[in-house]
Amino acid sequence: GEAAAEAEAVALEGDSQVFSLEADLVRPHGLLPGRLYLSDSKLRFISSGEAPSRVAGAPACSEQVARDAALSWPLSSVAQMQRRRYLMVHTALELLDDDGDSILLNFRTKRSRTQVRSWIKRKCSLTYRDRDRSARTAFGKMLSELQEAWQRRELSNFDYLMKLNEMAGRSYNDLNQYPVLPWVLSDYASPTLNLADPAVFRDLSKPMGAQDPAQADLVRQTYELFDDPDIPRFHYGSHYSTMGFVLYYLLRLEPFTSHHKALQSGRFDHADRLFHSLGQTYHSCTHSSSDVKELIPELFCLPDVLLNRNGLSLGTRQDGQAVDDVRLPPWASDAVDFVAKHRAALECDHVSERLHQWVDLIFGAKQRGPAAAGALNVFFYLTYEGTVDLSGLSSAEGRRALQAQIENFGQTPPQLFTSPHPRRRPAPPPPPLGAWPICDPTPVRPVGALRVPSVPAALHSGGDDSFLLLDMERQLTLYRGPVGEGARASAIGDVAALPAFAPGVTIARAVCLAATDGQPSKAWLASGGHWDGSLCLSTAHGGGGLRLRLAVHSETVTCVALSRCARYVLSGSLDATALLWDFGRAGLAGLAAPGAEASPRPSHVLRGHGGDVLCVAVSSVLRVCAVASRDGHACLYLLRDGRRVRTFTSPDATPIDAVLLSDAGYVLLSSSAATALHLFALNGQRVWSARLDGGVSCLSLSPCHNALLLGLDTGDVLAWALFDRTPLITYEACPGPVVCLAVSEAHLLVATSTRHVLKYPPPPQAGLLTPGLVVARPPR
Repeated sequence: GEAAAEAEAVALEGDSQVFSLEADLVRPHGLLPGRLYLSDSKLRFISSGEAPSRVAGAPACSEQVARDAALSWPLSSVAQMQRRRYLMVHTALELLDDDGDSILLNFRTKRSRTQVRSWIKRKCSLTYRDRDRSARTAFGKMLSELQEAWQRRELSNFDYLMKLNEMAGRSYNDLNQYPVLPWVLSDYASPTLNLADPAVFRDLSKPMGAQDPAQADLVRQTYELFDDPDIPRFHYGSHYSTMGFVLYYLLRLEPFTSHHKALQSGRFDHADRLFHSLGQTYHSCTHSSSDVKELIPELFCLPDVLLNRNGLSLGTRQDGQAVDDVRLPPWASDAVDFVAKHRAALECDHVSERLHQWVDLIFGAKQRGPAAAGALNVFFYLTYEGTVDLSGLSSAEGRRALQAQIENFGQTPPQLFTSPHPRRRPAPPPPPLGAWPICDPTPVRPVGALRVPSVPAALHSGGDDSFLLLDMERQLTLYRGPVGEGARASAIGDVAALPAFAPGVTIARAVCLAATDGQPSKAWLASGGHWDGSLCLSTAHGGGGLRLRLAVHSETVTCVALSRCARYVLSGSLDATALLWDFGRAGLAGLAAPGAEASPRPSHVLRGHGGDVLCVAVSSVLRVCAVASRDGHACLYLLRDGRRVRTFTSPDATPIDAVLLSDAGYVLLSSSAATALHLFALNGQRVWSARLDGGVSCLSLSPCHNALLLGLDTGDVLAWALFDRTPLITYEACPGPVVCLAVSEAHLLVATSTRHVLKYPPPPQAGLLTPGLVVARPPR
């Protein structure tokens, strides 16, 4: 139509087109037909103007459909390129960019996909990673390395399963091939959950339809008695993952609510068939051959999937119960608590020792053939790759009918392993200080101490005995050797190059140190608080010194943050704005490259704060940043486009002077005026609040982001498990108020206003945390 033609003209303006071809954009809300245009610098998809039939007219999807109508991606941003299949045909290609966004494109022919893939490879030879299943040697090597990393416990169970799903072509973009995770618990009735009791777990060596002995016997008999000349035997007439099952779990979240209603002729399904209770769903999946669904990632990381936050009218069941929030087991106090314990169950020793058996069923040796039959793990033949060739069908009507069957019956992933999957290696013994949640009340003394010439402002600690220190005199110093009077100090950079600090600024918040490889000698310093309102970027590498001075804020910079990858820099100011800088894949190291921009402009100006910006935080893992101001509000923005997505409010309505972002998906706010801390899930729910006897002068997270370190103006240092504030260790008080902390896997460094730097053992592990959102997020 006219709108599509206009969008096409605008999208193609200013760039020479090389070639174009027909393609479909695959989204959770449906298939969007259109045309793909490729040039030397960009990839563009222009829709034909037809909204996906599933959600046509759905208000909740209109914004997404409008964005998809004219997509544009710089080829330079393509970070990964992966071959995919769509409805069992290998004609799709999934692209992922630097920010973690992805698009799944399906082409008319395999040849068209090859054309596009080859073009992108030529233009992005240094920036793509093609996980190509046809290159068997490379794919097998990658899979073997992934398996070994999991065996060595370098990957969590959750991360390993998500990687296997990815390598098997499962995608958040395609509801027919959504990532699949296992049920791990069988006890949804007890008042408490005891993960040391084997009876609370599901049998991971058996599919869901064979958990109950009586049901397993029935399934076996049905399989043995089935006799059809055209249809191979199968145990289950359903599957463990289908589009309908994904929408069943995600019913309460848009845009999936609209997807669900579109499949039900514009209304919700009958209340008795909706996701109402975890216990009842588990019972259904273990006592019926037509309902054997497994779980989705969100049930291990997204509490909102269990809550009816949108106030949907979901109806009343035949037993008189209204369907609202999902009913939780008695051992879970709320949705956040359920997801935390559910994730802990997935990562516990019992599951770790048996997870390889479930991998065999879904991705491995028991997925097909006699081994699958013996494991009661055979599904309808159309769910398996290679049993039908859609491209060979000449009849359009026959092809549509077969596509509908594939959508209804689900899709078994490609087989990744043909031999039995090895088990995970035993967990290492706990550290000498004891494991969470036991806390030894005997204070732990420092194992080293050093007096420095000036009051510290910032610390960065490496895995060895070296650390980097910036003091109030703007001197950057690298210390090597054990912390003590014998440590070797090397001054770095020209002190005079940094403008003087302005009076009244909390310098510890206005400076930040980060190193991409963990080596203090290669760290970067972002410093604000200078009298001229500038933001300065300096390095400790190659003799050190000031690399860039940015004068963009109209008033003094009060706070700065650096992402761990040194790509993103965030600054906040008394002018009530925050500026986000994106230095690309090379990060700050690119400032030294030939042709580097002398005066880069900020990627986004973050406005709308009701007072001075007092603290900021940035996370390249979560792809968000946080900006907190004097009015007691903290705003969350996307790194990709600077869009505000959430606002957190201090319950005390007091200024927020410290904010932390945990990779696990939590936001921590600190208010010195109220001597209070508040932990929120990233999606807005407050997890806990706490008041302290003394003011918090600095905060830090452990390397695994599951332990919280608090430095108090009383000289005390506290270590808590982030999720539930369980004390982890008691540290002996410092000789003065704590001004900054640095924690690594090897040790904890604490600096005080009395010019002392003390070295302590690190806090013990606090157990695996549950994220407050899906980190491997769905497409926008």
